[in-house]
Amino acid sequence: MIYMILIILLALFLVTMLAGLTYRKLKTSTYKFKDFEVTEIPYVTMDIQGNLFNMVVDSGCAVSLLNIPSLKGCELLYQEINKAIDLSAVTSDKIEARGINIKFNIGKKEISEDFYLQNHEDFANFNKMHGILIHGLLGSSFFHNNNCRIDYKNHQLEIL
Repeated sequence: MIYMILIILLALFLVTMLAGLTYRKLKTSTYKFKDFEVTEIPYVTMDIQGNLFNMVVDSGCAVSLLNIPSLKGCELLYQEINKAIDLSAVTSDKIEARGINIKFNIGKKEISEDFYLQNHEDFANFNKMHGILIHGLLGSSFFHNNNCRIDYKNHQLEIL
């Protein structure tokens, strides 16, 4: 009798686990790194309010960035943040960047992310060196706030 109860409980546990994994897969948005085999730069193309942006996946950057020239011709709805930060890159001095908050959807999940705007030559250098037009960076704040996983083995970004 006890064995029968244990078998039923084990079966219920397994069914619950499989259902949870299936549900999680259905809710996960996956972005493959573009041209990773050629460039070795992890970047994804994201649709932000109907505008396509090539975003470098950069967990070493604390915040998410958008290149100011990339916004020309885009009609983004955003809210200004009453905060500016000083950014410093490996190749330059500190630059002040103002922040905006943008809301957009990834799959069925609504994302609200703070992006800091900058007009920096490093974005243009990506295009010159690798032939890639980069619009910005997804920094560690994006990954932390949106339950993301960077999967280098399969060359993809997963947003759970």
